[in-house]
Amino acid sequence: MKNRIAGMGPSSVVFLLAILILGLGSPLGADAKAGAQLKIVTKNGAEVQGELLAVNGRTLLVYSSEVGDSISLALDEVRDLTAVREKSKALSGLVIGLLGGAAAGASSGIALRGNNSWGTYGEWAVVGAKLGAVAGGFLGMLIGAGMHQEEPLIVASTYQLEPDALLKKLRVAARFPEAR
Repeated sequence: MKNRIAGMGPSSVVFLLAILILGLGSPLGADAKAGAQLKIVTKNGAEVQGELLAVNGRTLLVYSSEVGDSISLALDEVRDLTAVREKSKALSGLVIGLLGGAAAGASSGIALRGNNSWGTYGEWAVVGAKLGAVAGGFLGMLIGAGMHQEEPLIVASTYQLEPDALLKKLRVAARFPEAR
């Protein structure tokens, strides 16, 4: 029996699994639809931190884990605002793991051939590279999924930026950008 699934080789199966894991709402890709994280300082000096859920007119709807509920803030009440989005490194980890695993697997395959009569060094290298790519890609994706990098989206004072331009940028960064 051939080691293939519906005519696909091992590298195609790994690629398909990676796409499914990253794209179909698994725990590894669950934060892909999260709104930007906001840190707001109001004109009276109060600080509000949380996830931007929606922008309704000139009002921001922010979920604050400190309060445990959503808070509505009118843009006129905001003095300073910082918005960041956390990006997963799962795809980068997958690529690095695939390449590193393939290289390590190929060299291991050559070393493991030894005096075996089955196959050439090249065949052992290919088998080792495929197995190494599968293992390395999976491990790299898991490690990358656990790593996040903050990407600054907006750092603004409402005195410095046109309110309509700020609202437009915030609407795009919200969890529910189409909410009005």
